[in-house]
Amino acid sequence: MEHDSLEPVALDTVPVDKECTLVKWGNLDQKTIDRLEHMGILLGVTLKVTELSVSGPLVVVLNDSRVALGHEVSKELKVIL
Repeated sequence: MEHDSLEPVALDTVPVDKECTLVKWGNLDQKTIDRLEHMGILLGVTLKVTELSVSGPLVVVLNDSRVALGHEVSKELKVIL
């Protein structure tokens, strides 16, 4: 995947329909990181934001599956666009 910028940004700031690559966990505890890895969300994986709302979860596509992430987690995950 070719990137627009190599400056990491929070996943919750990525526009809908934009692909990005996960590069940092941010300030997440190991239990949360383990859960994300169990779902296939690993450092280096390409994510595509499909839904972003103020009151609901952020939804990403990962390997043809949709995954909903809470705001507390999505603001900690750092990606490059």
